[in-house]
Amino acid sequence: MSDQPQKTLTRRAIRTVVDLALALDHGLVPSQVVTVTAVALGVSRPEVPDTSELISRILLSDDKATPIADVIRLAAVDPLDLALEVLSLEREGIKAVWSVLEALGATDGGRLPQADTQAARRTAQVLARLSPETIAIAEAAAQFCRGVVPKSDAVPETAELDEEQLESEETAPETVSDGFLSAYEED
Repeated sequence: MSDQPQKTLTRRAIRTVVDLALALDHGLVPSQVVTVTAVALGVSRPEVPDTSELISRILLSDDKATPIADVIRLAAVDPLDLALEVLSLEREGIKAVWSVLEALGATDGGRLPQADTQAARRTAQVLARLSPETIAIAEAAAQFCRGVVPKSDAVPETAELDEEQLESEETAPETVSDGFLSAYEED
């Protein structure tokens, strides 16, 4: 029996790891997207996440970006139904959504109330005020949680490498990842 499918999956995983590492190392992913992703995946120290821990969480997470997906979904809900929709998440879900909203900078520094109904109401108020730019950042973070580096036009203030950096052998993503993959293929 051929182990070609296993090698293909392994190569794909290695390419994803290399692409994510290069994107993080070169600042191709906006810091706010990284922070929101780290918060949603439960990375320790999400404001300055360890690259290897973040990549591991992205690759191994079963419930990829559920709180981010909830924020995006709830932002589109009718304002009259929003508090009830938030309340249906229960306490842990509300806390996770609130953490993502804090990482997005949408909470104005306020604290989440202790009572579930008050917490749902306060969360709904914040969700109702989300700007399209904030939702775009959340969507980019949801993409990044799936291992996809967000496109620079989808997120405001994305850092880009200049052409000289892209052409140099030291920093060119194709050179590094292709070399890494070709070394794996020789095994």
